[in-house]
Amino acid sequence: MRFGFAILALIVAGCASGPKTNVPLVWWQFWTNPEVRPVITQLASSFETATQNKVELGDLTWSDGHEKIAIALSTGGGPDVIELGSDWVAEFAASGRLLDLTDQLGGLRDSLLMWEPGIYRDRMYAVPWMLRTRMLFCNRTLLDSAGYPADFVPTTWSELLEASRRIDKLGEDVYGFGSNSAERHRLYKKYLPFFWSAGGEVFNANATQTQFGTIAGRASLDFYLLLSANGIVETQSRIEEYFAGGKVGFVISGEWLVGKLNRAELPFEYFVTVMPSVEPGGTGISFAGGEYLVVNQSSQNPGAAVALLRHLTMPENDRLFTTATGSYTPVNRFTAFTTDSALATTAAVFQRQIGDSRSTPVHPAWVAIEEILERGIEQALYNKMSSQEALDMIDRETAPILQKYARR
Repeated sequence: MRFGFAILALIVAGCASGPKTNVPLVWWQFWTNPEVRPVITQLASSFETATQNKVELGDLTWSDGHEKIAIALSTGGGPDVIELGSDWVAEFAASGRLLDLTDQLGGLRDSLLMWEPGIYRDRMYAVPWMLRTRMLFCNRTLLDSAGYPADFVPTTWSELLEASRRIDKLGEDVYGFGSNSAERHRLYKKYLPFFWSAGGEVFNANATQTQFGTIAGRASLDFYLLLSANGIVETQSRIEEYFAGGKVGFVISGEWLVGKLNRAELPFEYFVTVMPSVEPGGTGISFAGGEYLVVNQSSQNPGAAVALLRHLTMPENDRLFTTATGSYTPVNRFTAFTTDSALATTAAVFQRQIGDSRSTPVHPAWVAIEEILERGIEQALYNKMSSQEALDMIDRETAPILQKYARR
């Protein structure tokens, strides 16, 4: 009981006017798998105990969750609290459907990581809840066969490219680098880290133009094409299958691949490392995705809804959620993270990379921009355009979209 009162005190302390008690809340979320859903129920239950409020859970699916949320909010109804993908926040914030949380998040700002996707036009509309980043997975056995010393780790673009070339020459059924094919919502996540690492910025200062036709854009796309030419181009799932079969030297992937590899009896050794940098001593940027929590502008109990957001991101609850989802990157910097000692080194690499990771650029029309970006990369990847022609096309076709929003 003393623990429950402590939680309530912390939650109340963080809200300017304090949340009401004995009010109903509806929370829509996407975690329906048997490993995580019980933890979601546990977190809702502990909030109910601490605040005397009632939480009704609603389950969403990634196949139709966006449409269901959009319809619910457009009618002025819908749940009080909603889980959103990081690239959806700006879209719903721009439509005026989300509660502006800017003045209600005192005490959380310094505790949680990666706020950027939750901020639209300098106002805060979402609280980060779960983070994932991508790493470079390396086949140690293939590196050994290619003549590298046992402690070799590629740290620069040139080292990664040369190692990919040497592994690719080992045999017909062995590939240096696993490159993503034209796969929606995935291809751009493999290109942008190289673009960012080369110093590129997606938008200009007033977000009226993308900047892919720059030196950074050309350098990063040319490098991605060279890696692809020294490996195999396939879907993400097929690339990971090739890697798990010991056929690929390098792939870029996340924690889910660690879990898959650990459940298999591998005929090879592997390790993970941070993304390579352009030059020695530089920083390799990775892509980070995430899940964010928002409050419906039409919520009848906004104070209690914000209290639920605070409850879910408290260190002890963050640890429960992170453990259940298999994430190595807790959202709360004060979470006491633990994992299997055999995975501690791998987890530490993920936690190091999350500090050098960036998420989807914030723009209400990002989904449309993303589609153009992936189409341009695809044109270059399959030799239908030169890299410069493809990048110029991306800048040209995204300009009307960006200018439309700039006039609002």
